Amino acid sequence: MTDSTSTSLAPFAVADDGATVIIHVSRLANHTRNLRANPVVSLLVMAPENSETGPFDTLRVSIQARARTLPRTEPRYESAQSRYLEKFPEAAGLFRLPDYDLVLLEVQSARLIVGHAKSLSLSAEMFARA
Repeated sequence: MTDSTSTSLAPFAVADDGATVIIHVSRLANHTRNLRANPVVSLLVMAPENSETGPFDTLRVSIQARARTLPRTEPRYESAQSRYLEKFPEAAGLFRLPDYDLVLLEVQSARLIVGHAKSLSLSAEMFARA
């Protein structure tokens, strides 16, 4: 554990409730240890840039969330795993490794940026409906 934040890139899926982001990470990774020590996280999700838009006009959302490891014994585990594998079927083998966990990132709020100086704050409920 460190006193600093950790930045990482992780594939994600959105849970059926629309208000929870699912990641699948190894306990061996520094970012996972940091999530366990401090469950407050921030995510940035961006649309791909294209030749018609610059970086400031790219659609993006900044999400504030709390991380919670999902035990394999919890009833929600199967549906979260299915949702993740729908998006990333090539990750199926990783679910057999004992150091990998599903982590739920429970959205607290978000900021949707639709272009330069055009943004909207979203509550968790608004995010789930978006």
